[in-house]
Amino acid sequence: FVTAHRRHGRLELDWSLLLRPGQTVVIYMGLSLLEDIVAGLLARGKPPATPFTVVSHATRPCQQSVSGRLDRVAALVREQRLTSPALLVMGPQPRAAAGAMAAVCNVREEYVLA
Repeated sequence: FVTAHRRHGRLELDWSLLLRPGQTVVIYMGLSLLEDIVAGLLARGKPPATPFTVVSHATRPCQQSVSGRLDRVAALVREQRLTSPALLVMGPQPRAAAGAMAAVCNVREEYVLA
């Protein structure tokens, strides 16, 4: 996992970690920086069709998720008006990770897929 934050006005992430193929990555505290994160990933060659899920209020009764492609996830989040706190989950099985969070806490998961 990584945490998303700005330092001196710049987004500071371990891009090499995020770009490794075949792994699932969880980004904490990244919802307000989602568009910058997506732009950075795409600019560094991450495939636009990379699976991506955003889990808002993870493990809480109001947990809600959107799942889709990397290049469309920011629009889905805006459409569904997801709010922080949120986890960003990218990789081969992001939806499964979100579902596991819901199951552990016995909450009803709501998905919006694109």
